[in-house]
Amino acid sequence: MQYQIIKREDFIVHRWSGGTTSEIFLFPPSSCWEKKDFQIRISSADCRVDGAPYSDFTGFTRHILPLRGSMHMFHEGHHEVLLNPFDVDIFDGSWNTHHIGKAVDFNLLYSENWTGRLKPLLQNESIKIEKSGIIGFYAVEGAEILSRDFSVEVPAGDFIVFNDINEATVFSIKAALHGPCVIAAAAFPKGSSHMRLSSMPVDEFCALTASDAPAPGGGSVSALCGSLAAALAEMVGNLTLGRRGCEDAQESIREALAELEEIRTILLKAIDEDSESFNGFMTALKMPKNTEEEKALRKTAMSQALKTASLVPLKVAGQSVRIFKFSRLMLERGNKNAATDAMVSALAARTAAIGALLNVRINLRSIHDPEFVRTTLEEVLRLETLTNEQEKEITEIGYQLLNQ
Repeated sequence: MQYQIIKREDFIVHRWSGGTTSEIFLFPPSSCWEKKDFQIRISSADCRVDGAPYSDFTGFTRHILPLRGSMHMFHEGHHEVLLNPFDVDIFDGSWNTHHIGKAVDFNLLYSENWTGRLKPLLQNESIKIEKSGIIGFYAVEGAEILSRDFSVEVPAGDFIVFNDINEATVFSIKAALHGPCVIAAAAFPKGSSHMRLSSMPVDEFCALTASDAPAPGGGSVSALCGSLAAALAEMVGNLTLGRRGCEDAQESIREALAELEEIRTILLKAIDEDSESFNGFMTALKMPKNTEEEKALRKTAMSQALKTASLVPLKVAGQSVRIFKFSRLMLERGNKNAATDAMVSALAARTAAIGALLNVRINLRSIHDPEFVRTTLEEVLRLETLTNEQEKEITEIGYQLLNQ
């Protein structure tokens, strides 16, 4: 695997109204920062002037974290956030942005054809990269970057980049520093596996959900709740297999585990399917509407996209309802020490189902197909009734067991 170490004395320094920026890495190498024809830019800025406006990078997404000092970020018309060292803020490069606070920051900037991550890494922490990605490591302090086939020392302040990754690779960090010792900056072409919400670390998924990005939203979160509900029921089942006193439940538990794994897999895929279906609607929404013909085509496309966007959460609800019988099985016949986990499984399944069905309901209001709306609403009502009944029964059984 080929890599390049970029020494800090080789960083290209630019001046801006708030201080100086050290350009660390630009991709492709032939691109130019001033022309904004690059796909990826990694840099570090020494910010000395409060309130200085950030450069306009329309068409790019920006990740920023303070290495030293704190930054109170202000994004006009969007959000504000106080960043302490190694906190990450993600925002659109077109926003009117400034900050207050003297700090040295670290930046990842990528075009609309890419996605990326900026992540502080601790001693002995690892990060996995699939093929077709670019990843670089900035050494806050001297560190050793290790993988299966190599190890390389990176002095403090230097940057190492790998841009020819052709297989899944796990990188790990070795350093003496107890706090974050390396900043990993990774970027991937859109459509690669790294675009999957279901593959995101929990903290990044939560941060993206908390941002003003329209997706992931309630649909993806409902699918996540459902997958966790299935996983919790599986956990109770695995804690029951081979347990003394549960001999008569072994066969039914094994059958349940196979079905729960299937449900969990379907719901994990639906996390991304829900966001993709929303993107399909947004594409239809952006269709031209200058003529009557264009307006009609746009209306039809939007209605069709909303149908698709309704069927995904409807599937999530249906799969989540399947979980209830297994939550109940685990509660009644599973390991009694994990009874509350089975109850939480049922509660999470209810959240998943009702949350998904709320998404279906709001989409139905804008679909111009009476028959589709009628039949879909009938299924919504059926699943809502089943969900409320099943969750209530399982909760009552659980509290009876807890009160014995």
